[in-house]
Amino acid sequence: MSGIIILDPETINQIAAGEVIERPASVVKELVENSIDAAAQRIDIEIRGSGLTSIKITDNGTGMSRQDAMLAIKPHATSKIKKVQDLLRIQTLGFRGEALSSIASVSRLRLRTCQKGELSGTEMFTEGGEVTGIHEIGCAGGTEVMVESLFFNTPARRKFLKKPSLEAGRITDLVNRMAMSYPKISFSLEIEGRQVLKTRGSGNLLEIISQVYGREKTRYFIPVDYKQGTRKVLGYTAKPYISRSNRSHQNIFINGRVVKSVLISRAVEEAYGTLLPRNSYPAAVLFISLEPEGVDVNVHPGKAEVRFADEKEIHQLIFHSINQALKNNSLIPEISRTHKSKEKFFEQVSLYSKGVNIKEREDLQSIHQQGKHEEKEKEEMIVAENVDVEEINKDKVAAGISLKDSEAQDDTGAEYDVEEYAGETAENINIVGQFLGTYILAQKGQDLLLVDQHAAHERILYEKLKGQFNQEIKIQETLPTVLELPAGTGLMAEEILEFCRGLNFQVELFGSDSLVLRGVPHFIKDIYQVRLVEELICSFCSEGRNQEQAKEESIIMMACKAACKANMKMTQQGMEALMLDLFKTEVPYTCPHGRPTMIVLTRGELEKSFKR
Repeated sequence: MSGIIILDPETINQIAAGEVIERPASVVKELVENSIDAAAQRIDIEIRGSGLTSIKITDNGTGMSRQDAMLAIKPHATSKIKKVQDLLRIQTLGFRGEALSSIASVSRLRLRTCQKGELSGTEMFTEGGEVTGIHEIGCAGGTEVMVESLFFNTPARRKFLKKPSLEAGRITDLVNRMAMSYPKISFSLEIEGRQVLKTRGSGNLLEIISQVYGREKTRYFIPVDYKQGTRKVLGYTAKPYISRSNRSHQNIFINGRVVKSVLISRAVEEAYGTLLPRNSYPAAVLFISLEPEGVDVNVHPGKAEVRFADEKEIHQLIFHSINQALKNNSLIPEISRTHKSKEKFFEQVSLYSKGVNIKEREDLQSIHQQGKHEEKEKEEMIVAENVDVEEINKDKVAAGISLKDSEAQDDTGAEYDVEEYAGETAENINIVGQFLGTYILAQKGQDLLLVDQHAAHERILYEKLKGQFNQEIKIQETLPTVLELPAGTGLMAEEILEFCRGLNFQVELFGSDSLVLRGVPHFIKDIYQVRLVEELICSFCSEGRNQEQAKEESIIMMACKAACKANMKMTQQGMEALMLDLFKTEVPYTCPHGRPTMIVLTRGELEKSFKR
């Protein structure tokens, strides 16, 4: 007896449905894509019971004839392709003809459709994929699909769905993305009788981004407009300070299709580089136009993932488009207080302006001083993390604004003059002074810049060091020093050796678990310490990064160690020079760790605070 059998049509449909229709959001995606392919200008979506009770999608597209309606629910029935060569140049969202058939096989479905210009249309009912009724009906031009009792005949599928609120959230997220991908189509989404989204179809992408992410965030989106031959990247990307801890705000559309692409996400994030803290992801809405034959959208049944014929070129296209947008826009964050913080601020002021007695006032002052003391302790802890205690005497603050050592003076008001930075002031920037020995206050036009001197100097040194490492490097010989490798890393000795040589440290293997250091790059001789090299090696071994990533992290660490610290007094000349060099860097807005180097207090915000 043969062990191979041919599955019956019902089982085949169930398997196909499992691949294409995973959850209610899959139904919405497939039906909305059909509406878009039918040239609809308005798409209305109504959801009940998180999509398990009913999903109704109505459009004003071209509609179907009675004959086409009957064929549409058959497996692999499609109007999108006619021969195998068409698969190489797919211009539509749907093309395999699986969606409607798969949806019908796991639900009770009602289809109403009428071609434009016709007086009557067709109404058809199916249950579990079988037609239970079909007749003529009067209806408006377009198509309406009502999907009820989803997965009624596959209860196991229902069991593995998430809770209703999460399934509804998936639908909302999907429709938001599709509305952004087609700003000229009017979308409306109603869930459990509540309108969640309604767009006008005006073609204004920023208007839709505002509806999806809020008007406040939309202020921080900057335009992307980049062309490379026939390939284009258009849309918006966000300024670094509204990044998120996940990629949920990254929206990628390739030839109008909502897709996920690790390659593109990585290119976007690499373009931001040190503008973002670690494990932070930028928001973006990007429309990428590519040759259809260079993109394979048939990788996954849901067509959400894509594959590229030339991944390296696509990576470079996205990287340069985002990089250019970031360089062409100011990325300095503005100081802005929320409505809540304003109320709190003015309430505190009013406590002193009312007729409170002296005892109440003393209590308030005590609480205020206690809060300031706690804040000071927090600041000191933060500062301590950035200061190498071996380099700084308890009673002195030693730091230099150059790679040359500066002699520290008492922290009692003495100033530090750094000759290397003496010279002209940064264009259109006037130094007002220094605050808390940590922040530089500068006027630029009608704005007040508050600059973190450590973060700013770290950025300057990072770019300086990185540029030096890319040039021919002179080696400064040092006294031979034996470096013990971290415990358990003896097997990585060759990799560690390669890593050190990549940073131009002159090292050799010394036994099975140690190295001998004989020379360092000439330009870091003044910040070089054996402990620094040991820390770089430990970081490389513990983080498990590749050579290039490890080199990048090492340059960041060296810049951090050499940068001037908090609580360091600076001369007017030194501050002017620091600002001048900061604005000469490629990315003056953040330190290499992604922290902002400066924030801006605009005249408008200041006048609002004083109720002028």
